[in-house]
Amino acid sequence: MFIDSHCHLNMLAQVEGGLSSVLEQAKNNAVEHILCISIDKQSCTEVLSIVDDNDNLTASVGIHPNVDQNEVFTVDELINLAQHKKVIAIGETGLDYFRSEGDLQWQRDRFSTHIEAAKKLKKPLIIHTREAREDTMDMLEQQNAEQAGGIIHCFTENWETAKRALDIGFYISLSGIVTFKNAKELQDVAKKLPLDRVLIETDAPYLAPVPHRGKTNKPAYVKHVAEFIADLRGDSIENIAQATNQLSSFISYDTLKCRLLIVPRIISLFLATLLLLGCSESSTSVKLLPLSETAVILAFGDSLTQGVGVNTVEDSYPSILSKLVNRTVINAGIPGEISQHGLERLPKVLNETNPNLVILCHGGNDLLRRLDKQQLKSNLEAMILTIKASGAQVVLVSVPEASLMLRPPSLYQELADKHGLAIQAEIMSELQGERELKSDQVHFNKQGYALLADSLFSLLQSAQAIHFD
Repeated sequence: MFIDSHCHLNMLAQVEGGLSSVLEQAKNNAVEHILCISIDKQSCTEVLSIVDDNDNLTASVGIHPNVDQNEVFTVDELINLAQHKKVIAIGETGLDYFRSEGDLQWQRDRFSTHIEAAKKLKKPLIIHTREAREDTMDMLEQQNAEQAGGIIHCFTENWETAKRALDIGFYISLSGIVTFKNAKELQDVAKKLPLDRVLIETDAPYLAPVPHRGKTNKPAYVKHVAEFIADLRGDSIENIAQATNQLSSFISYDTLKCRLLIVPRIISLFLATLLLLGCSESSTSVKLLPLSETAVILAFGDSLTQGVGVNTVEDSYPSILSKLVNRTVINAGIPGEISQHGLERLPKVLNETNPNLVILCHGGNDLLRRLDKQQLKSNLEAMILTIKASGAQVVLVSVPEASLMLRPPSLYQELADKHGLAIQAEIMSELQGERELKSDQVHFNKQGYALLADSLFSLLQSAQAIHFD
């Protein structure tokens, strides 16, 4: 089953047979979902109307960089538009110095507005860039766009640009261009990309892949992009299809629940909640030093720490935990970050926040990408030693592997035993096994993050770090 991560369905309404024919062809070619992209105010209205009653469609809202400079959204206007139940992304936005000329500060200003809205919404950005790779990546990095995440759509840039995008947790979406004979540099990039960060798209009605090049593109043709990538990488089409379905990480559970909930629920959500809380209360025998009422807790990790999967930062586990412990909890989660980059980032964060205790929940992206576990263990140990050297205490949270059993690798418990750490060893595995607690295949929903916060609160209490009279 394929996902078309970028399509302009509103522009296909006039093709023979209309949209119903386009969608039927997509279904017949194993396209299970289509993300419909807006490019201006009029298309926002058109796209939302198209996706409203179709479970296989979701939408973005935004203004393309080449649209007239007088057409703008404020941050608040984008946030309001994005409240629609089917809006999962902000864009298409970015910079295009190919089609626009002169002083393009207005493009950068409009791009900046989209970045800020996406960060507030915790919804990913859909990025268009053409002959503006340096400015595009500079703005994404300088404005901390990793707090939203996103997709570089219709990627045609070099490996250095791809690496910069991957380093801030973005996905790379490959279009029909990758199938063109003259796209040698792009094909070299496509071979190097980590497969769990690759998406595929049509950008229909534009850029039809070989063998339909020069014709009106349609979502049904996204399979040709997948087939070409499979041949290019010496992989199977089934593996490419499965790997490039990462867009489901951005799609709300309510939209996909009928198709993703393959295994029937064994117990009710009520019983599952009681079970999760009960299993989590006695997860450590290590005692911690008491935290004063003015103590600072640092939550350091990746997307699960930041709160990807919920609409507001208030629903992330650090925010919920802060209310439970009645102390400051700083959210230092970066989506897509691997442990090596976390290790590099950690000293600066410690210096800026001066925490009394650090909750370290890291390594999920290493495990998803099947990076070397010994290197992961080494990086985590270096983080633990760095935190201890700063004078802070450490609570370690185990992260499960993406396998049938959803068990964490033994390295987490080994590190906790070696360094005498309080560890929450099971909660992530338990939560990941309950579909009703997740917003997508990886991230939790509001209730899931609340249970994670509750389990850590229980751990801090049992370890005597928190005490209420």
